[in-house]
Amino acid sequence: MKFDQRNSESVYFIQDDSKAYIGSNLLQCSSMIMHFDSLEQVNNIDFLLSQKVK
Repeated sequence: MKFDQRNSESVYFIQDDSKAYIGSNLLQCSSMIMHFDSLEQVNNIDFLLSQKVK
């Protein structure tokens, strides 16, 4: 688990079944907690305080 306590951003690119990019999501928040699985890949992200989604 990693806790980021400063101005944080997350950009997520959405793909369809053929792996073509069909959209994106930008989220800005004051803090986030990133959870990793056993392969050290991001499993979940908790966004905390002052969320702003575009």
